[in-house]
Amino acid sequence: MSTISKANDIQFGGDHYKGQKVEHWDYAHELPYLEGTATKYIARHAKKNKLQDLLKAGHYLRKIIELRSSKLHTFGGGDYDIATFEEFSKGLPREEREALEAINSFVDSGGVDNSNITKALEWLRSIAYRDYDLEYTMLDPKLKVLDA
Repeated sequence: MSTISKANDIQFGGDHYKGQKVEHWDYAHELPYLEGTATKYIARHAKKNKLQDLLKAGHYLRKIIELRSSKLHTFGGGDYDIATFEEFSKGLPREEREALEAINSFVDSGGVDNSNITKALEWLRSIAYRDYDLEYTMLDPKLKVLDA
């Protein structure tokens, strides 16, 4: 078992979350995806992508309105024509599909089977080594967050 920092101790790509008393994901982890993503862009816009992040938040909010006002969609009823896993993942490389499938299995288990998250982390590590000129070593500091 590896020893890695807590997730909140690590940030990749900038310092736009540093100094916040509460990390966004500690606030938004139980929000639905679209709402959580919109709040992420709103909270970080001043420190990261400025207007672009506000536009992204607006895009997610418009999708929420579209879904809720659609005559095809009833929340909890599943009448909205959403994409299946097969449709969504079609054309993705095998490793990406496997990572997504592991995450889906975790969700399907009610969030109790952590072995699926471990599998997803292993697939992410494999993707990182495949796509980004990295040394294949468990000690690579760039990938400690992907240690299972």
